[in-house]
Amino acid sequence: MYDYNFFESYITTKSTKKDASFKVFVVYLVLLALLTGSVYGYKYITRKDIEEIKVILEQEDNKRVLTILEDKQNTLDKIKNVNKKLPGVPKAFEKVEIVDRASVDAIVNAFPADAKLDELKIDLTDKEDEPEITIDGSGMIFSAIAEVEHSLKRHFDEKTVFLEKVELDEGALKFRILINLEGVGVNENNK
Repeated sequence: MYDYNFFESYITTKSTKKDASFKVFVVYLVLLALLTGSVYGYKYITRKDIEEIKVILEQEDNKRVLTILEDKQNTLDKIKNVNKKLPGVPKAFEKVEIVDRASVDAIVNAFPADAKLDELKIDLTDKEDEPEITIDGSGMIFSAIAEVEHSLKRHFDEKTVFLEKVELDEGALKFRILINLEGVGVNENNK
């Protein structure tokens, strides 16, 4: 039969549920204290570092460098604003690779002693989708102009070099040569 204990209601037993919840509460409290302490510690270290950097930045040499950096940043901002106003510029820069240093040197070296280069214009805009180089020059004799044209045809493709005009102006022969750059490479023989 069942033994009935009359004093059972007066016996206190330890509740494991309260102990577990108390332990969890203490762990959360410790974690919260650690987190709060680390945040305040980080703020203190950051504030201290900022003060040290301010002291360093207020030195004369660093002020000079900072003003130079600010000027360059302002210049960069101005350039970005200009770039926004000129939408065709990036397309032109993509086509710059058409005219390399060797081509410019070939143009300059094409002029003999009897002829001189007056103006060199490299037009890479989308004018009828044909970028071109315009060379204005002057010479004393026709053979000098012919020599310039021949030298350019040796460097560039022969079909792309055109002698546009030759006219007599104040005792000198003024001429203009056009070089069409659309789909044209440098002549492989005289690169």
